[in-house]
Amino acid sequence: MFYGNGDSNYGEGAVKKRSAALKIIKWMIYLLCILILAVLIYRFVSTGLPKELKNYIIKNPEIEETYNKLKDKFKIYKMDIRNPFGWGDALFIENVYYLENAENLQFTMRCKTNRFEYFSDSINSASSIRAFGAYLKVSEITGVDETSDAAQNYIVIEHNHSQQFGEFTDRYIYFVFNFDGVKIDFENSRVELYIFTNSFSDVAPFDEDKALARFTIFDVTMSMTKMQAKKFNLD
Repeated sequence: MFYGNGDSNYGEGAVKKRSAALKIIKWMIYLLCILILAVLIYRFVSTGLPKELKNYIIKNPEIEETYNKLKDKFKIYKMDIRNPFGWGDALFIENVYYLENAENLQFTMRCKTNRFEYFSDSINSASSIRAFGAYLKVSEITGVDETSDAAQNYIVIEHNHSQQFGEFTDRYIYFVFNFDGVKIDFENSRVELYIFTNSFSDVAPFDEDKALARFTIFDVTMSMTKMQAKKFNLD
């Protein structure tokens, strides 16, 4: 009986220890899940667009006039970029909108403020809007062999207007760039975006080899989403 009782007590103690260990492991898993969720929420909130940039479009008289003529027939497409990051993760391209009827393309670029000193010669809100130059290269893809002379038909368009959102006390600063005269043939075009620092953006001519970052905005294999024009306050 003595040995039997001892074995029974030992077994109960081992079960309690295993139960306590399982509880500790379970709580560690719960805490890890909570931590991951908190990080995801923080990243979502910290990288989210400012409220004023939601469905934001830089308007001009041509856009307003064309929209007032067409109203619900005014076509806006949102381009889905495969790789929106540039210069590591310092730059991020989002909200690429193509206003087909007005032949206008716009996008928002998010920039890490702690990396801004690498891009601008002078760091202050008055000059930061000139920290970057943006160019679109719109190519006509005439065949499978894109190395042929016929496939090298393209035009380069410099952004004609830009706006800045955010302060250097924020984690990110945002730039919206606007391009006029952009004609995209959805079956026969490739659109590439080149970002330059102010060291080169004020110097002609366009030289893609000196670009800080390059993004493919559109090609025939990429998807896009048709947007409701009334969401953009174009009146």
